[in-house]
Amino acid sequence: MYLVALSAVVGSVVVRRRRADAATRRQLRWLLVGASAVPVLLGAGWIAGLAGAPQRIWVPAFYVTMLVVMPVAVAVAILRYDLYDVDRLLGSSLAVFLTSIVSAGIFAGIVYLVGQQLGESSGVGVAGAAFATALCLLPTYRMIHRRVGTLFDREGTVMRARVSEFVTDVRDGRAEPEAVEAVLRSVLVDADLRLLIRLPGSADDAYVDLTGKSTPRPDGAVIPLHASGSEVAAIMLGAPSTRRTRQARELARLARLPVEVSRLRLGLQVALRDVRATQARLMVAGAEERRRLERDLHDGAQQHVVAVGMRLRSIQRGLDTGLPANAELDQAVEMIEGAVAELRRLAQGVRPGRLQDGLGPALQDLLSGSPVPVELDVENLELPEVLATTSYFVVAECVTNVYKHAQATQLSVRVAAQANALVIAISDNGVGGAPAYGLTSVRDRVAALGGSLEIDSPVAMGTTIRVELPCAS
Repeated sequence: MYLVALSAVVGSVVVRRRRADAATRRQLRWLLVGASAVPVLLGAGWIAGLAGAPQRIWVPAFYVTMLVVMPVAVAVAILRYDLYDVDRLLGSSLAVFLTSIVSAGIFAGIVYLVGQQLGESSGVGVAGAAFATALCLLPTYRMIHRRVGTLFDREGTVMRARVSEFVTDVRDGRAEPEAVEAVLRSVLVDADLRLLIRLPGSADDAYVDLTGKSTPRPDGAVIPLHASGSEVAAIMLGAPSTRRTRQARELARLARLPVEVSRLRLGLQVALRDVRATQARLMVAGAEERRRLERDLHDGAQQHVVAVGMRLRSIQRGLDTGLPANAELDQAVEMIEGAVAELRRLAQGVRPGRLQDGLGPALQDLLSGSPVPVELDVENLELPEVLATTSYFVVAECVTNVYKHAQATQLSVRVAAQANALVIAISDNGVGGAPAYGLTSVRDRVAALGGSLEIDSPVAMGTTIRVELPCAS
């Protein structure tokens, strides 16, 4: 019987060794040492007996060695190499055993008490005891399993407690969900652990890390995380093992909330980047269209109208000055000059003509007729068309707002490049109190380029508007 059991153990160990990692192979090696000790010693004893050695010498040695080698080998496999998560198996088995003992005690106690009150022949005691035991069974098992787990699976208990605490902090807003990867690395003591996210609608092999950077599907073993029948994330262990994989799966289930929140936030960030990229392309296309319209107005309609006016003046010079047609021609030429002025105004509204000389001259021309003294400071920068046009209209709208509402006596406009961004600051010494959500059209222009706008406007202390536009746009 022992030889049959031993053959089964050795066979399973050999199979497991072929597929196991290094730590598990060392664990199985110790099991082989313990399992092989008995047949080796039996064979040695038989040989010693056949050789005529007295039994009083080799039999005690056989038992002593067997009682020492096997426990030591199994103890090393369990304590040093985590024998097949034996702590979890022992904990579960002991919890079931203790639950059975407690349940039997509850059943016997109730039967005894009811028998004392109603008589031993009453069937109420057995039925009541069975009912009460059934009610107490699950809570008792959970309580005992938790207590036993802290004793036999102390590491797993601490891991689950730390992850649960982190999930609670995320739910209460005390921690960022993107820290889930760092928490898993710390809990599992695996500095190379990676949490990869599958964004909604992405390809089967498309992953991103928690910063949104695209990452190819890893070649190593991964632990997929599923929700609603589809994969939403994957955990890649730096040092995978049977025990670590099981622990990572369990902890991933506990950390589902921060993983899902991180995935949704990454999806929103990607969608926002796509929207901003689309807005930026539309802004560039709009700037090019404005330049084309300005050119068409200047070189097309405006030149034709001017040519008509010159033609009328030429005709007028050939007529007698006393004719009534002279007055009518004067009125017609004046109307043509008004039309030319209107065309120029429209062209300036489409795209300021001075922008071809740079943003500084364009702003200087814009503020030349300001009713409020202006301090203008613009760095000499080579800016893309869309950035220069946006900056011009931002300053124009902010300055117009100052004229209308600020009651200011001093105005300052500064434009400078700082850390890959164009910074525009418009300040006045007016009444202040401007709402932080004001300047909707300016905000839309700035947001279209992925920039930011801040308004600092304390009451009676003036207003400062600070705009940052990324130069990369």
